[in-house]
Amino acid sequence: MEGFVGGANIDRYDAVISNGLFECRVFWARIIRSECENPLTNYTRHTFWEIEYALEGKFSFMTEANPCMIIEEGDFFIVPPDTFHQVVDGESAASRFIMAFSITGKTNEASVRIDGMKRAPMLKATPNMRAIVMMLAEKESPDTAIRKKIRIALSECLMLEILDAVGPLSAAEQSLDRARGDSLSDAVCEYIREYNGIGITVGDLASRFALSERHLNRVVTAATGRTPGEIIGHEKLRKIEELITTTGLSFGEIATLCGFSDEYSMNRFFKKNSNLTVSQFKKIAASRGKESMKNA
Repeated sequence: MEGFVGGANIDRYDAVISNGLFECRVFWARIIRSECENPLTNYTRHTFWEIEYALEGKFSFMTEANPCMIIEEGDFFIVPPDTFHQVVDGESAASRFIMAFSITGKTNEASVRIDGMKRAPMLKATPNMRAIVMMLAEKESPDTAIRKKIRIALSECLMLEILDAVGPLSAAEQSLDRARGDSLSDAVCEYIREYNGIGITVGDLASRFALSERHLNRVVTAATGRTPGEIIGHEKLRKIEELITTTGLSFGEIATLCGFSDEYSMNRFFKKNSNLTVSQFKKIAASRGKESMKNA
């Protein structure tokens, strides 16, 4: 093992992993000895996840939430996206493994564990993790098609080991997550209703509430039984119906007010969501209005 870590340099590879549990992309991975880096690195923030794993010795690490962490040999810490972080110091003989990746869950279990990585404390690496990292370094050079396949397979195994180490949330944490999800869903629905779904996309909602579109869809659908896109469509349809029945505006004017490029686009949206054209809906609404007046 001695000398192996010091001479290893896993870097410059892009592995795409897709299985029944998750989809992951590994941007790069590195093994660094403390003597090869500055005692104080830059305070940085990435848009991707990052694993910081102490292979030998220990090093000091800081994030916005925890200004002083000591990562001991055999421990690792997951840095969530958009988190400022910095290596403060390390023993002269220390070495660490870093891997940058993006990951999204395809099942509820995987998604729960991925969400759990954001709150995971310092974790103990398994013997398997260390063995995988060592094999990754061994397969780095020379770069051949077979070795690339091996690196992708090993990266997948490493991600599975990480998710297994994180473990599922406790019953109490799951209950708290559901409560947070319900609260978030209420806020999303209220925002859509406030603007009648007009000029809003799922991407806009995800940005506003600082979530990925996949996470937003999962949270809102779990709480309401409908996707954010369906809720947007429902509110927009309701507003069109309201303007048709309560104003004397033309279809073209209503289309403009509701964010459509023209009357044809609005009519196509309306028919798709109600099985009626706007003209058919207006006639039915007018007929019902006359009937109500007679009965009154």
